Amino acid sequence: MGDCKPNLKLVSCYVAFAVLLTCFLSGCLVAIPVIRDDITAPPVTEAPTETPAPEPTPSPSSGGVRTDAFGVQIAAGDHFIRYLEFSNVSVYEQSGDTFLDAMVTNSYPEPIMCSIIVRFFESGSIEVASANLQAGDGAYALVLAPGTNYLYAQIDTDLSLVELDFELEYDLAVGVQPVG
Repeated sequence: MGDCKPNLKLVSCYVAFAVLLTCFLSGCLVAIPVIRDDITAPPVTEAPTETPAPEPTPSPSSGGVRTDAFGVQIAAGDHFIRYLEFSNVSVYEQSGDTFLDAMVTNSYPEPIMCSIIVRFFESGSIEVASANLQAGDGAYALVLAPGTNYLYAQIDTDLSLVELDFELEYDLAVGVQPVG
């Protein structure tokens, strides 16, 4: 039997060929981009636009006093909160979850849009849980029709909130205003 030592020069040539073939087949070739005038659109050159001349802002016509449907002057963004009144607010636990149910009466003649957050406090000032109130359709952006509206919240927490103090807070970033 003869000596079966591989020829190292021949093996290295096969390896180099395999690497080159792999690079060629995998698309690892160097490509240089070329701009072809027959395909590439020419750059768009625009004439400079003229700067509009400033115009004075017209002054308000009726003195700028806005009033609501009852003739009360609207002085602040929280004006329409006065027409919303909560009642029958209850916090309870059921099947390991905590819920809040409430009724809110809208005494304004138009629907009022708002967002309301309930915040629970421990030791008087430490917030331990919060949630947004929802309407029956599950929406967080509430549209409260004139009359009584039923709201609820599911509060995700492991704490028992039944005995804790809570506050209902309007999200003034959303606003409190009539829909119409």
